[in-house]
Amino acid sequence: MRRDEPTAGPRRWVLAIESEFHYKVFKPNREILERTLQGNRSESLLRPEQSCSIGQIPGLLKRACSGRPADAVVAAVFGRLRGHREFVSAQLNIPAVAPKHREKFAHVKEEGPYTQEDCDDFIRQVRDSRWAYQFLLALQPD
Repeated sequence: MRRDEPTAGPRRWVLAIESEFHYKVFKPNREILERTLQGNRSESLLRPEQSCSIGQIPGLLKRACSGRPADAVVAAVFGRLRGHREFVSAQLNIPAVAPKHREKFAHVKEEGPYTQEDCDDFIRQVRDSRWAYQFLLALQPD
């Protein structure tokens, strides 16, 4: 499958991570997390049923781990999850490779073709490292 369609595995891993994050974390806490993503903008970055992407999740995790009083409400969202200690200590940050690869296979025209080597790199760093499993497990309610 990697040889014939190298984006298939990484695309599904990204969708699984985004979907689990959406239903376990974002949707129940949308008002708080969307306001955090929005920052000082007056308009929302997201459509009503849209969730944040794998590229936006690290920003939320960074805010949750910041220790700043202004980010306490975001930290409280992650504090209700099974992996709250791992999130706070930043042990479960999304590997930089995941959003980078997502952009590459979503924007082939700008980024060039997504290759089998790209897929192998993604699989090694996201799946084979067991990061994805640990992240998805940590998203479960405590």
